[in-house]
Amino acid sequence: MPEASSKRQSEDLSPAPFKRSKDTIFSEEVWQLLSNQWKSPLPDTSLMFPWLHGDTQDTLPKQYLDDPYSSNYDRFAVSVIRSNIRDNKYIENSGLLKSSLEVFDILLPATKETAIEVVVRDLLKPFDAVPEADVVQLIEDCLLFETMPLLKTDTAHSVYNSENNSVRNNYQKWKQPRTFRRFDLQSSLQFHLSKHCIVYCVSQSCCCERLINVLKWARRLTNLPECQFRVLRGEIQNKLWGTPPILLSSLQNKKGLCSDFDLATFKNWDRDMYYTERLEVSKMSSASKVENLWCGNSTDAEIWKIGKFLAKEAPETSTEYYEPLNSIVNATELNDDVLFNIPSKTNDWTLFVNCFENAQLPPLDKIVDLIKNPVDNPVWLTFPSSGSIGLGNLNLDSIQTILNLCHLLEFYPRNKLIFSPDGYTETSFLLVAYLIFKLDKTLDDVIFDLHKKYNRPFFLFLVDIQVLAHLETLLRQYSPARNPGADPKVSLTIDSDTFSKIFFIKPPTDSPFLKCKGPLPSRILPHLYLGSLKHAQCPEMLKELGIKNIVSVGESVSWCRPRASTLNDGPMLPCREMERKRSNSLQILPTENPNATSVVNITEQDGFRVCHIDNLGDNGMDPMLHQLDLVLDFIDECYQKDEKVFVHCMVGVSRSATVCIAECMKRLKCGLLKAYLYVRVRRLNIIIQPSLMFIYELLKWQELHESHDPDVTWDWNMICRCISQLNSNYI
Repeated sequence: MPEASSKRQSEDLSPAPFKRSKDTIFSEEVWQLLSNQWKSPLPDTSLMFPWLHGDTQDTLPKQYLDDPYSSNYDRFAVSVIRSNIRDNKYIENSGLLKSSLEVFDILLPATKETAIEVVVRDLLKPFDAVPEADVVQLIEDCLLFETMPLLKTDTAHSVYNSENNSVRNNYQKWKQPRTFRRFDLQSSLQFHLSKHCIVYCVSQSCCCERLINVLKWARRLTNLPECQFRVLRGEIQNKLWGTPPILLSSLQNKKGLCSDFDLATFKNWDRDMYYTERLEVSKMSSASKVENLWCGNSTDAEIWKIGKFLAKEAPETSTEYYEPLNSIVNATELNDDVLFNIPSKTNDWTLFVNCFENAQLPPLDKIVDLIKNPVDNPVWLTFPSSGSIGLGNLNLDSIQTILNLCHLLEFYPRNKLIFSPDGYTETSFLLVAYLIFKLDKTLDDVIFDLHKKYNRPFFLFLVDIQVLAHLETLLRQYSPARNPGADPKVSLTIDSDTFSKIFFIKPPTDSPFLKCKGPLPSRILPHLYLGSLKHAQCPEMLKELGIKNIVSVGESVSWCRPRASTLNDGPMLPCREMERKRSNSLQILPTENPNATSVVNITEQDGFRVCHIDNLGDNGMDPMLHQLDLVLDFIDECYQKDEKVFVHCMVGVSRSATVCIAECMKRLKCGLLKAYLYVRVRRLNIIIQPSLMFIYELLKWQELHESHDPDVTWDWNMICRCISQLNSNYI
């Protein structure tokens, strides 16, 4: 158990019991407020959008202004905020209540260029007769928390200027208005609607009252209605903790791969999603055998370094990366064997190739020496990441290095591991080059084999496909499959004529990967693929993957006959007015939603069944909720027949990703954020970006179908906070 203290009246946290006052609240009352909030239904999307996009001038939804006491908004009634100033005794990311926020989730941080005093005085000028003592107190409180008395949603922060200051929020492009993905604003928008604000800390020096002062002024400056502010006092019950306070000293008592803090953090799905994502990636892409070598991630190499192996031998075939068993999202018992795929002792690797960004090719003379004289001691080599080797980087020496490294990987008489941080992005170029060399197969055949036969996650950039297409002839020419009598201890040499011919090779124009300008669609579950319209436009690729069913979300597939003809030239009626109809090639699926504008239909063409959702754009306005069950029923029908289904929209990151998240929620029996993480990790190097409305509808869909995570609360603002945190590391 974590070395934690949950008592606010302990000697460390508070010297004496607190007396009850109107500004004080105790943990049981907080629990009741939060429980009531969690039990309240989410408002209908029509009540929350477009306001939640954060690009309107309205500080509150119009319907809320009409009836501020309506129960429609009870799901947003409470905000819990931690006021901690860093305490050197406790781990910084511990001491977190369930559904609690940080200061900067709500308030605009002060930058180094911001003179807080000048800004505060300018902001308070419109208010008459503010005592100087109150102005000074607000300045000091803002300095303490390094923040402005402005909400992140306050339009003033984007236009405010004073003679000496510019309080401008330089949001990145993806955060700009009209992108419909302002996940970073949702905690602040909930604060707009909150009737109760609870502030707490676990610091020896309580600053809760000072934070409340800043928050009150922020609401006043935004013209928000009154909110009841209270400080949490007394002993905090265990059921309120998301991550309890954990002493720094506990990090010294690490008994396995994870510390007590790691395990406590993993249990709290409100926070530190970047850490949880890394765990999921590590589990998903752990080492698996591909011909004569192993391919894995940096965690596999670190586990090897500390000498941790399974007590019993593990089978050479590991669980496929797209299998739910190869995931931590539904893990209940938290230990090393559950969170990691520990290798067996038989996988005691000796040759390691670390692929990472900005890595250099290994020295050719070192590779040649290892080919001639294998050693028993561990050998560590480096290799550039996929996407970093272009045709312009190739010269005779670099090509000979790549060729001889493939030769070394094939014949080195020890166990070999090629690895990278995520287990697939940086290793893919080298792995595919090795398989072309080893198997004497075309690039296209190797890519399909790697996916279908070896079940290994990989991701090739377009530049990788182009370079490998030029190197294919050379790699196959020197393949051991073509030269069975060659001495494995003799290195390979390329003459200048062979080198020159490489650049005159024309890659096959019919390659599906060159047509799609990138990798295969992503396999999310054994029966479920996620990809783009470019993948859908390549039926030959889909057939090679064994896919017989397609879900087109808002986009049309050119090779599928026009839907108008499948309706026998009759008018397309609004879906709510249709009875279930059938023709030889079309099935119309009705909906009971009177506001529905999209239509779901199913056609059959060239051996594929295509379920198409019409009139559904990624514009932050078109709803999907009323069609979701119909589409999931189609996917379930494919699942029951043991058939694969491919889901796509234009790019494969928003509309189609939303459908796949819903399918994972249903199939894995898990909550929204867990399914989001599961899909996100298996989209392989492509960041899924469902819009705010789609995520909101998924949470509403989860609510309508009852949560599969009774021990996990799923607050809208916390889900958005986690998504924003994940996106900030990549976008």
